[in-house]
Amino acid sequence: MPGCLINDVEDLRLPEKEFQEDFGLTILRADEMTENLLANDLWNNLSRAESLLVFPGNGASIVEKFILRSNFEWLDKWRNKEKIFSKRVWCPGEDPRIYAEKIFGDKFFLGIKDVVIIDDVISSGKTIAKIMKENQPFIPNARWHAISWVKQRSASGKKFFTLDAAKFAGEPNRKAPVNSISTLLSDDKIARSFAKRNFAGQADRFLDLLAQIY
Repeated sequence: MPGCLINDVEDLRLPEKEFQEDFGLTILRADEMTENLLANDLWNNLSRAESLLVFPGNGASIVEKFILRSNFEWLDKWRNKEKIFSKRVWCPGEDPRIYAEKIFGDKFFLGIKDVVIIDDVISSGKTIAKIMKENQPFIPNARWHAISWVKQRSASGKKFFTLDAAKFAGEPNRKAPVNSISTLLSDDKIARSFAKRNFAGQADRFLDLLAQIY
């Protein structure tokens, strides 16, 4: 898949044909990806009582919302679930800065065999790596996993036992444009940066298509 937009907002009319023909972008439905995520073999190999699900940042909270809508009982059966603050700040000309808080502060959490980070997009793998680095000492001997709606094929996760997704984008040595409709519609600065970075000659056309969404 060369590139994609995640439709994670209900009841919107999107110019899908134009996004596909003009920019090579596929529209992915959040509800369908959620069903694929829940059907992943990973869950069959984990103990619900000895696993910890981690939802980092705003994107993960949207995934959680769709999981609850798709199968409330599924999520309710996992005893240990935590939301944490996580954010990637990117400034032109600088390496991105990644912030991730500790799940339980400086307290140890024992009896956990597996930690699963659930997110909307795994782009480079740096955010999940930061989360693991900050928290691994306090959850000793646990295996770390990460799963998302979309993962760039170039994303790194060498220390993760599992790194998987419902859909994959880009190539092993090249990222593809990936973003969510909710992010592009709610943050004009991000939308303009995304358009300029990925579609330099057609940035205005891309922004015009976003303006047509209703």
